[in-house]
Amino acid sequence: MIIKLNIFQKVLFWFFVGLIGFWVVIQIQGTKDSFNNYLYSFLFGLMPLVAGIISMWRSGVWGSFKSAVGKALFFIGLGIFLWGVGETIWSYYNFFLGIPAPYPSLAEIGFAPSIFFYSLGTIFLSKATGAKFGLRSKTAKAFLIVSPFIILIAAYYLLVVVARGGVLVPPGETPLKLFLDIVYPLGGFVGITVAVIVSGLSFKYLGGVYRFDIYSLFLGLFGMFVSDVIFSYTTTVGTYYNSNLGDLIFGISWFLISFGVLGFYNLKEKDLPFYTSDLKKYKQVSTSSMIIFDKILSRIIKEQELIIGPMAWEEVKKISFINVIDPIVGKVSFSGDQGGAVETIDYLVSRYKRLFGRASHEVCKEAVQDLIVELPSEEVPQSLKS
Repeated sequence: MIIKLNIFQKVLFWFFVGLIGFWVVIQIQGTKDSFNNYLYSFLFGLMPLVAGIISMWRSGVWGSFKSAVGKALFFIGLGIFLWGVGETIWSYYNFFLGIPAPYPSLAEIGFAPSIFFYSLGTIFLSKATGAKFGLRSKTAKAFLIVSPFIILIAAYYLLVVVARGGVLVPPGETPLKLFLDIVYPLGGFVGITVAVIVSGLSFKYLGGVYRFDIYSLFLGLFGMFVSDVIFSYTTTVGTYYNSNLGDLIFGISWFLISFGVLGFYNLKEKDLPFYTSDLKKYKQVSTSSMIIFDKILSRIIKEQELIIGPMAWEEVKKISFINVIDPIVGKVSFSGDQGGAVETIDYLVSRYKRLFGRASHEVCKEAVQDLIVELPSEEVPQSLKS
């Protein structure tokens, strides 16, 4: 399957290829405190910094705070932007002050809150990935309850026992460092827990043209946890240096997260034709059913609008059988008299399904369950049947 990339993803990909090549050169040189070491840290910090700005900017295309995806892109963008700010400040110590960045430092202004914002964004994204539909099974419900405890044990072992020698809060530290020593392990736990739960519950439902972007985002979050473990361990035992193995994984993780959010820059097209044809070829329905079909149509669009914002209406514009009377209140109707309603609903659902797969399909079905019971069984669109 060919994955189509937008211009920002293409630029990011080649930037990342060059960055990995640069890291290899540094390892061959064997330096630990040189200009190149510091430059690598600065360069991989540019990925979340720039991607975060673009993500917050483009969240408006998806409805900003009025839709789930809009809120997800804004908060993920804010989180990764703050991390990029922290890395930029970190590099300032290296380049302009000529010293390794201390801990704590002003860089914590960006680092400390970042993980909570992009974790919050991931929670909002779960509405598009179908995580709530995953809770229909008893196994998924058990997974939701059990997984945080398993992750807590694993996170405590890796972030505290391994990385910090079993001491979460070392004695004799400053109040700020004591605070950060608690916040960072807690943030690592929150981030990995959200990623595991959302990806686990969404596994059966996530699909469509954005699935690879979301997979990339989830993988990046897993990588961030691994990076944090290595960073905590190496700073605790005094072996950390810029562009070490942990920084390599940081770079890979930020590439994956940035690549994922940049995938939402625009509405991705798929090979679905503009829907228009001779209405006489389509199934005729009763006048009373047409009233219900208008309600079904409106309900589906409004429910999708809560997930993907204005993009819900962009899909409607590609179907000539639908008259948009008032998009503000969601008032729509079918063109034509009593033909094509069934087929048009099926086609509209297929357009939404192409975005996030089965998750989008389930949103459509759930939105109209109380309406389709009023239709004769032979007039129920195939896409809305259980």
